[in-house]
Amino acid sequence: VLSSWNEESIDFNGCPSSWNGIMCNGGNVAGVVLDHLSLSADVDLNVFANLTKLVKLSISNNSISGKFPSKIGEMVAFFDVSNNLFNSSLPDDVGKVASLR
Repeated sequence: VLSSWNEESIDFNGCPSSWNGIMCNGGNVAGVVLDHLSLSADVDLNVFANLTKLVKLSISNNSISGKFPSKIGEMVAFFDVSNNLFNSSLPDDVGKVASLR
């Protein structure tokens, strides 16, 4: 699925809608859905903080590890990282974000 993520497919005028797993809304990245892809990486989820219109981040059922940003609950409305290898707990504030699903 990530084979579509290459230099030739980059759209510098907006959202890379041709990339598998990327959802766009008005030229902005609105969702990243990379579930069940056997992905294995140590990921810094802070990279998603630059996607200011991101509402959905779902990377469940992979072998992804790393740490959660302290403000992850403020970054997205839907967040699923279940069944991965993360080595830190979710920040306490995540449970206080009423809009998080």
